[in-house]
Amino acid sequence: MKIKSILFCLISLFLTQLAMAESCYLLIEKTGKFERTTIFEITSTLLAQFVEPVEEFPAGGVNKQDCLYKLSVLEDSNSLSIAISGRYVAGLGQADQIGISGLQQSILRALWGADAEIQSEMCVAYQSLLDKECEESMIAVSDEPTQSSSTPEFWFAEYEEDDTTIYLKFTENNTIDVCINEKGEYYFETLAIKNQKVEWDQEEYQIEYENDILLLKGEDDLDFEFKESVPEICQFFLTQKSSAAIDYDLLEGTWYVEFEDEDAALYIVFNQDGEAEICELKTGKVVDQLSGVAKNDSFIWGDDQPVPMMLSSDYLFIKGEDYVDTLVKTDTTPEACQE
Repeated sequence: MKIKSILFCLISLFLTQLAMAESCYLLIEKTGKFERTTIFEITSTLLAQFVEPVEEFPAGGVNKQDCLYKLSVLEDSNSLSIAISGRYVAGLGQADQIGISGLQQSILRALWGADAEIQSEMCVAYQSLLDKECEESMIAVSDEPTQSSSTPEFWFAEYEEDDTTIYLKFTENNTIDVCINEKGEYYFETLAIKNQKVEWDQEEYQIEYENDILLLKGEDDLDFEFKESVPEICQFFLTQKSSAAIDYDLLEGTWYVEFEDEDAALYIVFNQDGEAEICELKTGKVVDQLSGVAKNDSFIWGDDQPVPMMLSSDYLFIKGEDYVDTLVKTDTTPEACQE
């Protein structure tokens, strides 16, 4: 009988510890202008509905074996976002709406990438708040018009020893657009997110959020801070939009960019109506000539689809899939392009 009693006690203790280990808590690290209780009620309801139940973070703290979700409200005068991370979620959601509806919308968008299988359920339950996501995922949504955010979200990290600054923006296509300023030279990349991870420079990083910090955790962790604005060329690449329509008077003339590693160059000659003659050179010889046209904030190469274009006082930016051609103005056009 003693052995049975001991075994019963051990089993009971094990089951009790197992139940404790499965407890999940929500730690609200930053509330913004909202009441903590309001944030908890909305978030706990959505987590229980689509991910797993959570309890309020206890005053005495939690055990190491307990799972923990962390949430921060990131807001300024023009935008509202939610960063949430835990064992099944690591996401950032930005609201188009304001108030309680905006809070709910930003939480839903932060949870959107947790599991593709729950997205249809989310669209059925919250069509009006996830119209854009559901439409892009080919899930039926309501006929309400889509609202767009006026303020994009950027993250940045600065490394003074390397004279390098990195800017990031999460896209609605489950990717991260990257703009790198290394000693005054700009580089651009697009990283695919898969299971809350990205592969960058042949290294895998786990995406996590801690307070107001975005963490890419790998062999060498990368920390990014929230930023409202970025350099003009990075903003152009990350948002794929220019800041204003093209000034044709400023655009008129010859613009060029050299590609030293390929011994190549690109020349574009615009007239006062935005029409252009394009000349591509390699080793000093013409390899292609075609026409183009600038319309509003886009440029059309030959018969191709329009691509984003932006004109500043010193540079002309034309965006490709994962690059930006940065052209400068010149007073001369190579003779080969004039033939």
